[in-house]
Parts: sequence; structure tokens; C-alpha cells
Amino acid sequence: MKAENQKTTKVVKVNTMSKKELIFYTIATGFGVGAVIVYARWWFQWAHIATNHTTFWSVNLFLFVMLSFVVWLGLFQRLAIWFLIFNMKRPVHLEPVKGSKVAMLTCFVPGKEPYELLEKTLRAMVNIRYPHDSWVLDEGDDQVVKDMCKRLGVKHFSRKGIEKYNQESGPYKAKTKAGNHNAWRDKHEEGYDLIAQMDMDHIPQKNYLDKVLGYFRDPEVAFVLAPQVYEKGNWIATGAGEQAYIFNGPMQMGFYGHDMPLFIGTNHAYRPEAMNDIGGYAATIVEDHLTGMHFYANGWKGVYLSEVVAKGEGPGNWVEYFNQQMRWAYGIFEVLFRHSPKLLPQMSWPKRFNYFAAQTYYLVGVAMIIGVFLTCLYLIFGYSSASFDFLGWIKHSFPPFAIAIFLQFWVQRFYVAPWDEKGIGWRGMLLSLGAMPIYAIAFFKAVTRQKLQYAVTAKGSSAGTEIVPLKVFTPHLLIIGLSIFSLIVSVIRHNDAPQLRIWAVINIVLFSIVVASSREWKLNFNSVFIPRPFSVARTATVFTAVLLLMFGSSFFSGGVFAPAQTNGGLVQNVSAETKKVTTEDNKIYLGMSGGDVWNQLPSIERSINKKVLIVGKYQPWGDANSDFDFSLMNSLSEKGYIPMINWEPWDPHFTGAPAEQPVYKLSNITEGNFDIYVHQYAIDVKAYNKPVIIRFAHEMNGNWYPWSAGVNGNSTQDYVAAWRHVHDIFEQNEVKNVTWVWSPNEVFNDDSAPYSHAFDALYPGDNYVDWVAFSAYNWGRVNQNQKWRSFSEIVEPTYQLLEKYNKPMMISEINTSNRGGDKEAWMKDMNFQILQYPKIKAVVWFETPGRDLFQIDTQAASYSSF
Repeated sequence: MKAENQKTTKVVKVNTMSKKELIFYTIATGFGVGAVIVYARWWFQWAHIATNHTTFWSVNLFLFVMLSFVVWLGLFQRLAIWFLIFNMKRPVHLEPVKGSKVAMLTCFVPGKEPYELLEKTLRAMVNIRYPHDSWVLDEGDDQVVKDMCKRLGVKHFSRKGIEKYNQESGPYKAKTKAGNHNAWRDKHEEGYDLIAQMDMDHIPQKNYLDKVLGYFRDPEVAFVLAPQVYEKGNWIATGAGEQAYIFNGPMQMGFYGHDMPLFIGTNHAYRPEAMNDIGGYAATIVEDHLTGMHFYANGWKGVYLSEVVAKGEGPGNWVEYFNQQMRWAYGIFEVLFRHSPKLLPQMSWPKRFNYFAAQTYYLVGVAMIIGVFLTCLYLIFGYSSASFDFLGWIKHSFPPFAIAIFLQFWVQRFYVAPWDEKGIGWRGMLLSLGAMPIYAIAFFKAVTRQKLQYAVTAKGSSAGTEIVPLKVFTPHLLIIGLSIFSLIVSVIRHNDAPQLRIWAVINIVLFSIVVASSREWKLNFNSVFIPRPFSVARTATVFTAVLLLMFGSSFFSGGVFAPAQTNGGLVQNVSAETKKVTTEDNKIYLGMSGGDVWNQLPSIERSINKKVLIVGKYQPWGDANSDFDFSLMNSLSEKGYIPMINWEPWDPHFTGAPAEQPVYKLSNITEGNFDIYVHQYAIDVKAYNKPVIIRFAHEMNGNWYPWSAGVNGNSTQDYVAAWRHVHDIFEQNEVKNVTWVWSPNEVFNDDSAPYSHAFDALYPGDNYVDWVAFSAYNWGRVNQNQKWRSFSEIVEPTYQLLEKYNKPMMISEINTSNRGGDKEAWMKDMNFQILQYPKIKAVVWFETPGRDLFQIDTQAASYSSF
């Protein structure tokens, strides 16, 4: 270094936080990390993977993974920021060495940037106290700029027309800031000890070099950075500054604590020796970010000066802001995919982690698009991306969210200018929201290797006056339109998860505010009632009110906000507290089951002049469609029916003896072989949030099912244990809307069924059963060894065995043959005899339309007698 005093010293770093602040922050982040861990343990369960009706289970897993990416990207970034802030450091000031030869540069693009702003910046550069040369790197070799330089005593350089300095790629790439700088370096850098760079729209203070240059006394320091601070202007320029508050302060100080402040090209100084060592500025859109990575990969250090020593102009309207964000996002994605895999392995693990976390920030745009897609996928097609209780999600997600918000406000004390930067930062939040689709487009362009058109952010007084055309908001308008369409379809198709409808409305409202804010530049909102500053809010409010009027009635038509159904007496027959099916004096509920009987119910009800309340569905565990059928269940409940699921742990298509299926041995259930399926089913039932009757593993006292006692290696104890295990899983998931029905077959005599009368040995216990039930069939003379039996002959023996449990009783399957007697008379007689059994509160007719044996209207029997 050509200077009077070349004595070197090490830069000393000190903690930004005091001991008390560090202790408090450690405790607060400890709670935050703990809350995130609890949330993660709850979230990442196999049972939370949705069970959409699809041939490929991998589709359900893929949807869950996408949703997890949306939810956990933000939390990962929040954890990374907490990690950074924990290591915040500031450098102890060092006085610069006297006599260093310093060049101070700024770039200029004629036609893109105003002369008056350039002159303002050059005057400030010339007035900096530390002796130096001021340079303009003029891309256009503009005569006005040359004359300005002569007048102000500024040196002028231009690479225009020089083939060597205008290449299609490489260090002298044309139309890039890096190429412009590298051309000047090749021509004029030799002879300078230190170089300072200042963006053309940033005005440095007189003491800028005095604040920055001293840290180069440490020979390991390659560059020194200062914050990128914007002057407050219109709301977009102010919002752009608000977005950077936490980055310029706590985050950059945290990066500096790890010896890796992120290299920002806005205003910095560098050591020529270090720049030569890495081959100059990296030829990419975000030349500063990649250049910093090269410094660290080569073992150099950087210093971050967390003081305001220069202020610049932010983007003045949405067009300029979007152009800026597109460049930054595209450039970072390009670095992430093409350069980081080579450079990060050359760094320490903290640097690798911090760079990876920083470079994945712009994926928030991709996450937003995925979130919109998943929301619309459910609202339009009914495909869920996860399956869990909405209130359970709120309970687990709120603590980390609340702690994150608290810490975000608490760390404002460490902003670069906390007296001027504290607050909610609503402008920055609105800009971030508006940029989300832009980040997603940048990601797509980067992964498909599309070239990004060169654009310079407009500067000066003209930057904020341009009228913003609506086509600029094409992606935002598409999201709004798709969300509106999805809401309409969700009402028609009864895809009524309220949280997703609300999320769609939030998307509509927020993106509408973004679009409405753009018209502020064009429309006149003057009003004697509402001042101009509230014009955007008024526009958004009117738009929101229209949306609420259009869709408000649909938000609460299902899910956890669903009103009680009144069709079919559902309100009277279901406990408002637990949604369990209750009983009423002098009333017996009629049910139907068998096949897809629900498709014939309207015509059956008209024919018998009776309202059916309970509708049974048989659902084997080993069937291709073994999942909880939201579509069918919602359809039944909307029509006033209570679904009864006959839940059967077997494969009905098994080619061997039906009762001998080793896979479905009861001990396998108890040992947890089917827990993933049972947990998911429980979660789905809970999410359904309407009354469901579950008749699990019925007729267990027979010998024709693989869950029967005495077959398939099962004992009576095995049956009780399996029932309790399944029931406990529902309890663990806090499922309150299930009525559990324990349902043996009627007592019978058969030497091959040793437990036909062993009700007590098979009974799971009062705490596990809500109703008791039994199957009762009059087979008539179907076989020669059978006889015609009256209703009472069938019911009486079993009723006596079940009565002692003091539970509501149901005949869960009943029908009569037409062979060997009068079917019509039998049904009429049933209507009178059933009154002798007061505990029977429901009768479910097993109806199989199209089959002669089990059908109401066969031969003499008629609907009227039924």
C-alpha cells in the first residue's frame, strides 16, 4: 500500500447486544425453537397425508409435500434469521491510513438515468473529505456527461465502441455493471490503493471514506460495506426502504458475526489486490452477490459498517419496483443453481448454511403460487393436500408465529436508524406481497435458462410519475380471477372447507389492494368525505364489500362453521356437544343399508312415505376405496341422513376362505400394523365434523369373518383388544363426532361358531361403546334346515342378552325372506311387535335393490305394508 503509514492491525468486532439483551433473546428464541419443534412433530405425521380418491398414493404424498414446502419455507427462513441475529457484531472504528491513493466510482447509463441526479451525486463525491479521485463510468460516452465531468473536476471513462470491453460473455460482458467496472479496472485500476463504488442515485456523506477506509489496515479485509438506505419518497420508495430495514441492520450484522456480510454493490469499497485475486466482478445480473462468494471462497474477509453514510432513491412505481425485484430474484436463482454448488463447498459450514438460507428467500414466490394452486385444487376438484383438524393446526402453528412476530418487533432496536425505522412497515409488506408472483416468474425463467432483458431502475423525478398499465399486474389479476372462479365452483360442488374458502378470499382481497394501489397514479380520488391518502383503502374496501356480498353466504355452509342440519330431525337426534346420536322417547329411527342404497333412497322414501335417518355404507379395509369418502358423507349429511359406516377389517376379494385371512388377524390390528390407516381415517372423520356412526367389526360371534372369535387365530380377548385399540386411536385424535356401535350377530346354535352366545367375553366395555346392536334375518325356507320365524322369535333371545348393558339398542341389519311364509304379513307384524322392546331405538333395513331375497317389494310384499 502506497501510504505514509503502512502499519497493519486486525479489525476488532464487538457484540451488538448487551448481556441482558443476549440473555433475553436466547430465552425468547429458545421458546421459539421449542414451539417450532412441537409444531413439526405434530405436522409431519403419516396420518396427516390426505386420502384423496386416486389410484396412486404417491399423489397424496406429493400434495402433502408441496403443502409442507409452502408452510415450512417461511419457518426455515425465520429460524435462519434467528440464528443470524444471535451472532450480531459491529466493527470497532479504525482511522484510515493517510496518503492512500483512492478512486471513487459511479456508473451512468444515458437515457435511463437523469443528468441532474448524476450531477448531485458527483458533487457529493467530490466534496468527500478524504483525498481521492472521482470517476464516472459512462456506458454511452455521453457529451453532456463529459462536459459535467470537466466542470466538476471528475474523471471520465467509457468503454463504448471498444470491442475488448463489450463481449457477449465473460468479465467484459456488454450492458452489465460488472463489465463496466471490469473495463475500468483493466484500464485505470493500477496505481490505486483502494477503490470505492457508489451507485449513481446514492448520495454519500462527507465523511464516507473516513468511516470506511480504516478497516483496510487489516490485510485480510477484501471489502467494506455500508447499508443500502433509501430516502423517504412516495409510498413505494418508502416501502422499498422498509423491506430492507431488518436486512441492513440485524441480518447484515449477523452475517458479519460469521465473517460473511453479504456483498452489496450499492456502496462499498474494495482492495484491488483482493479483486484481482478473484478475477474481478462476477459477470452476472447480481454481480455483487456472486463477487462476495468468490471473495469468501478465496479466504478473504469483509467488514460491515452498520451506519448510515449514504442515502439513495428507491424505485418510484410498481413497474420499476417489479423490474428491480425481477433482476434480484432471477440473479439469485441463477447463482443458487449454477454457482453455489461449486463455491459453497469451499466455505465453512456456517457460511454454507447462511448463503443457502439467503439464496432460498425468493422461493417464497414459488411457495405462494403453490399455495394458490393447492387452494384452488381443493375448491374446484375436492382434492385435499393434507388431512388434519383446523383448530389443531391453529393450536400448533400459533405459538411459533406469535413468537416470530414478537421478535421481529423486538429486534427493531438494532436497526441501522431505529429512531426512524420502527413500526409495522405496512408499505414494505404490501410491496412484498405484490412481488410474490414476480419471484415465481423469475424462478421459472431461471430454471428454464431464459435470458433476462437488461433494465436499469429509473431514477430522479420521473421515476414515480409513470402511469402503471394494468397489464403489469397480469399475474395478480390471474390469481384474483382463479380464486373467484374456485369459490363459485366450491359452492356448486360443495367443497366447503371454510379455511380454504377464507384463504381464497384473502388472496382476492390482498391482490386486489395491490392492483388498486397502482391506479392511484392515474385516477383522481378527491372527495369531500374521504381524503386522498385513503383513496386506495376506499377502493379496496368497496371491492372487498362486493366480494363478501357475493360469497359471504357460502363461507359458512360447511366444515367447522356449518350450521346444524334440520332435515330429517338431525338436530333432535344428535348431541350438540359431542355430535353423538341420541335417543328420543317413543321414537324409533329408520335406517337403510346394503349396496349403494343411497342412490335409491329418494324413491324408496316416497314409496314408503317415511323419512330414513340412518344410511349404512360397508367399507372394507382391504378394498381399493378404503378411505373416508368425504364426497358421499357430505352428500348424505346435506340431505339430512346420518351415515353409518360398517367398518370391516378384511379383504372382501380374498380368493381363499373369507374367514382365514392372516393379514387381518386381530392381533395385527392391536400391534399397530394398520395404525397409519386408522389414524388417517380418524383424522378424516374429525375433519368431516358431522355425526358418524361406526359399526366396527360386526357379527364377531359368528365364524364367517376374519375378525370373528374362534377363527383366523383370534380369541375373544383379541377382539376386545383390537376394538379398544381402534377406539383409542380415535380418542388420541380427539374425534368427538363418532357414535360407536358394537354389533354381534343374533344368538344362534352352530358347533363351528363356539362364541355365538359369548357376548360378555366379546363386549369391549361401557367406555368403548355408545350403542349395542345385532343383525336379525328371517331366512325362511332358503335352506331345508331353516324355518320361518316371526320377528319376536328372532329378536327375543338376543334382546335379553343385550338389555343388561343398559345402552341404546339398534337392529343394525334386518330383512325377511319371501320363501316359506308371507313377507308382507311379517313386515306388518314387525311394526307391532317391536313396541315390546323399548330399548330398540333404531332399525336398519338391509335393502339390496335388484336382489330378490333382500328387497322390500318382492312378491306379495309391498311398500305400503313396510
